[in-house]
Amino acid sequence: MRSAVSLPLAPTQETETNQQTRNESKPNSSGRPTSTWVVWVIVGAALLTSGGLRFWRDRQFQNLTEKSAVCPFPLSAIPRTLGDWKATQDSDIQLDPEVARVAGSIDHFLRNYTNSRTGETVTVLVLYGLAEDVFAHTPEACFPAAGYAPVTASVDHAFTVKPDGKPGVFRTGIYSKTLAGVTVYREVLSTYRHNDQWITDLAARWKAFRLHPGMFKIQIERLANALGQEHSPSEGLLEELVFQVNHRLDAIQESARYAN
Repeated sequence: MRSAVSLPLAPTQETETNQQTRNESKPNSSGRPTSTWVVWVIVGAALLTSGGLRFWRDRQFQNLTEKSAVCPFPLSAIPRTLGDWKATQDSDIQLDPEVARVAGSIDHFLRNYTNSRTGETVTVLVLYGLAEDVFAHTPEACFPAAGYAPVTASVDHAFTVKPDGKPGVFRTGIYSKTLAGVTVYREVLSTYRHNDQWITDLAARWKAFRLHPGMFKIQIERLANALGQEHSPSEGLLEELVFQVNHRLDAIQESARYAN
């Protein structure tokens, strides 16, 4: 009677796959890790480096925001006499605290100026805050929210920033509101300082707000007619206010250079 002999079974596909996985998991005969482990080490190092860089950048942006959370100089230091324009007595007022918060104000003033030659009176708002909080509060957004209707499309105007001669842009708009059967027209000039430039197109700059967090806003209102004027009498005052802001910021930067 023949004895039974056990023959080895042919390896199945699953057995071969498992064996291949084990082989890949082991070091090769030279003692160096296989290519799979090298790939995972490289991926892990890349992730750690990327996370570290992101943390460093976020911390840098946070430091810039904290530094910009204080106005570089008190806005009340802007003179009450600017050329022919003189602030009326006791005209400095503050926005309602809730309105100021929504507008993104860190510092601001509202002041009436009267032209000594023409008798024209305007209301000036100068405001400083973080760009991400200030940029959306344009006359085009705020006046309709207060019940005013735009009479004409807003128009951008170029001007020369004194004394360095750099180009700047301000925007003019006419808005109307009817009260007790009487229609009132208001002309509004506005410009914003961001990253050393006076501009009006703010939405296109949102990516730069983290690197340059601070923003100044100048807005001038006056009673007007429905058509307005080709050259507003407020333009000269706006240019003087721009100069006053730039002059003080330049002095701060110059002082910082000497200190270092």
